[in-house]
Amino acid sequence: MADELNTTIFLHIPKAGGNSLLEFLRPNYPEDAHFDVSLGLKYVDRLNELETMPAEQQSRFRFISGHLPFGIHQFLPQQSRYITVLRDPIDRVVSHYYFVREQRKHPLHDAVMSKNMTVADYVTSGLSGELNNGMVRLICGRAESDSLRGHAPCEDGDLRIALDHLRDHFEVVGLLEQIDATQQLLSRVFGWPERSSVRKNKTKVRKSTASLKKKEREIIASHNAMDIELYRWASERFENDCAKYGISIAPQERGLTQRLLQPFDFARRYLGC
Repeated sequence: MADELNTTIFLHIPKAGGNSLLEFLRPNYPEDAHFDVSLGLKYVDRLNELETMPAEQQSRFRFISGHLPFGIHQFLPQQSRYITVLRDPIDRVVSHYYFVREQRKHPLHDAVMSKNMTVADYVTSGLSGELNNGMVRLICGRAESDSLRGHAPCEDGDLRIALDHLRDHFEVVGLLEQIDATQQLLSRVFGWPERSSVRKNKTKVRKSTASLKKKEREIIASHNAMDIELYRWASERFENDCAKYGISIAPQERGLTQRLLQPFDFARRYLGC
């Protein structure tokens, strides 16, 4: 059971089901003890606000959430632990592409639509670090490349740093493809009531990942090789954690995850992992 004096930090990966999970997480904490970094979509400003506020104010927060990089715990006077949910990297990028096309107010919408970009064009455009190992960027937490404060290329050691952070600081690492089991795992680990949540912020109009051309899949995968390896490792940890807490994963769900991972096997050779 979670220590009530600790703060839970939900590192919300963009387009990984975070808004749906937030509906599950919020009821477990008092409303005035929740600090949402994503409020108003001014992520960097909200991060700076949290980092610089007096320790007395920071210590009130028992739940911090949003699109934020690893490392915010270093600014808090109280003990904290992280949770996150990852998503199949190719599917996450495809979802990101169609979400940007759908949302006219998105900062990248005009750039994508004016040039009639394909998903492959989008990934190779350099418009956002989120399309290039975006999960590793946030979990590694280097300001120069976390895709919030900087968009420098990932470095060779970033994957290893991200894996170390997941091992040492994350109480639960869930999977969007296993969202029901992820919520069960959170409930068992933290001693919360088990409940389900409704999927939110789901892109309405998009093609399936399975409909991608082979070349498109290869382009997305080559730009997200670190994320692919991170997801493979997290999938193995997730199955082990579920087994530890007696949580069943439906065979069809496990099959989906494994089928999605099969095209990514080259990432292990690419990374030497």
